[in-house]
Amino acid sequence: AAVPAIGTTLTDAADEDHVLAWNGGSLIDTIAYTGLTVGQQYTVSGELMVKADASATGITGATTFTPTAADGTVEVSFTVPSGYAGESLVAFEALYEGATATGTPVAVHEDIEDVDQTVAVLPEPSIGTLATTDNPADDKVLLLTGGTVTDTVSYRDLEPNTLVDGEFINDYVVGGELMLVEGGVATATGITAESDYFTVDAGATSGDVDVVFTLTAAQAEQYAGKTLVVYETLYRWRYDLGVPVRDVYAVHHDAEDAGQTFVVESLVPAIGTTLVDAANEDHTLAWNGGSLIDTIAYTGLTVGQEYTVAGELMLKADSSATGITGETTFTPTSTDGTVDVTFVVPVGYAGQSLVAFETLYSGGEATGTPVAEHRDIDDVDQKIG
Repeated sequence: AAVPAIGTTLTDAADEDHVLAWNGGSLIDTIAYTGLTVGQQYTVSGELMVKADASATGITGATTFTPTAADGTVEVSFTVPSGYAGESLVAFEALYEGATATGTPVAVHEDIEDVDQTVAVLPEPSIGTLATTDNPADDKVLLLTGGTVTDTVSYRDLEPNTLVDGEFINDYVVGGELMLVEGGVATATGITAESDYFTVDAGATSGDVDVVFTLTAAQAEQYAGKTLVVYETLYRWRYDLGVPVRDVYAVHHDAEDAGQTFVVESLVPAIGTTLVDAANEDHTLAWNGGSLIDTIAYTGLTVGQEYTVAGELMLKADSSATGITGETTFTPTSTDGTVDVTFVVPVGYAGQSLVAFETLYSGGEATGTPVAEHRDIDDVDQKIG
C-alpha cells in the first residue's frame, strides 16, 4: 500500500509571496499530498510556529476533504493578527483520517527550517521627523516675515510596491499639520501640507521624504513667540478590488520631540505717543487746566494678551514729575494699533509745557518689568503747551 505523505507551501493570501504585512493578514498553506486512499475522508490540521525559537503561536487552521485521487493538493487558511512584526512564521501540518484532527496522524510535515512553509512578517513601519525653517541665522526659528518649514520625514520598513491583479499597490504619501504646544498640550493650527506620492522598492524600504509648510507673515505673527511642533502621518494608497483606499500606515505625533519642534520669532513691542487737548485735539491747554488725551500707538503686541499702559505728565523745563497720572488696560485684537490714556490737569500749570511719559506692561496692572516705554522730554508729539 502507498504510504501517505504531505508537503506544504505557505504564502500570503494577498499576493501569494512569502512576505506578510507587519500588521497581519491571511496566509494560505497549500498541502501537497501523496498516497491517500480515494474516497477516504481526511482532515489536515496546522499551526503556525515562531521560527526564532520554534514556539507555538496558537494560530491554527484545519480542512476536511475527501480526495478523488491519491495525489493532490488541499489548502489550510491561517489568520494572523498584528503582533508578529519582524518574525518569521512556519506552518506545521498533520494529516488525520476522518472528519476530526484526532488520533494518530497518518502523515506530518513539521520542519522549522523548511523555506517553502515559512513566511516572513515585515517589520513594523516607522517614521521620524526633523523640522527646519528657512531662517539662515537659526533654522529652528521662523521669522516674523513668514517663510517655509521643511519637515524631513525618515521612514523605515515600508512595504514595497507590488503589482496585484494588474494594479500597483503601496503608493505612499506623508501628510502633516503644525500644532501649537502650550503647557505640554498640542492644539491644531489648521496649517497643513503633504509630500509628493512615492513608492519603495524591495531593496530600499527606508528613506527620506520632505513635507514643506509655507507660512504667511500674518500666520507667523499669529504664533509669534510660540512653540510649534510638526505632526506627521504616513498614508498608504492602495487599490481594494479596484477601489482606491488611503490607509493610515504610520504616525509620529510627539509634542515633546525636539527634532520636529521649532519656534516663531517673538514680536518686539514698541510704543509711541501723541498728546492733545481733549477739547479741540490741538497741542495747547487752557491756563486753568483740563483733560488731555495721549494716544498710544503700539506695534508688536501679542493678540489676545492683556496689557496695561501707564503714563505720567512731566514738566519739560526740568523733567520733573507732576504726579498727574493715567492708565488703561486693554487686550489687542491685532499686533499693531492704538489705545488712549486720559490725564486730568488741575489749575496751576499756566505757562508750563507738559510732556507725557508712557510705559507698557504685560498683564492687568502697571507692575513688573515694562515691555516697552516711550520717555522723550523733547518729543513734540507728546508735548502740550
